[in-house]
Amino acid sequence: MNLIKKIDSAISKIEGIIISALLAVMILMAFSQVVLRNFFHGGIPWADIFLRNLVLWVCFIGASLSCKEHRHINIDILSRFLPIGFSNIAGIFINLASSIVCGFLASAAWGFMMDERTAGGFLFSEISTWYFLTIIPASLSLMSVRFFVYSFMPFSGKESIVLSR
Repeated sequence: MNLIKKIDSAISKIEGIIISALLAVMILMAFSQVVLRNFFHGGIPWADIFLRNLVLWVCFIGASLSCKEHRHINIDILSRFLPIGFSNIAGIFINLASSIVCGFLASAAWGFMMDERTAGGFLFSEISTWYFLTIIPASLSLMSVRFFVYSFMPFSGKESIVLSR
């Protein structure tokens, strides 16, 4: 379990670095667009599309990080009514169900990405649309794995992650 935690921590550090870099690029690009439009009556033609796709990346990487830090959206109504022992068992099932749902979504996202690759569409210039879509199946797969691993955390002496009080 320690090796898995170390790998997960390393991945989350990489995710944090990527999010920081993407946010910096987004801020600089948006600022540049404002300056170019207001003072030079022009702009970078592909900047808005690029920024929209970077938002997609930041959102999906952020969702994966929130899963790692146990700050994802959850419904904790069970934790209020169940004793600690039962809430841990419920947490196991909720994490397993979340893992399965994320796995199905990752599979569907993979299919969508491959369809876009086959269609051969371009986002801007000569950059294919499917390049920007790779984040969707990647982050959903990572979240699926994280939820699966977290479903076994109560057995390692940790309190239930989903149903903490």
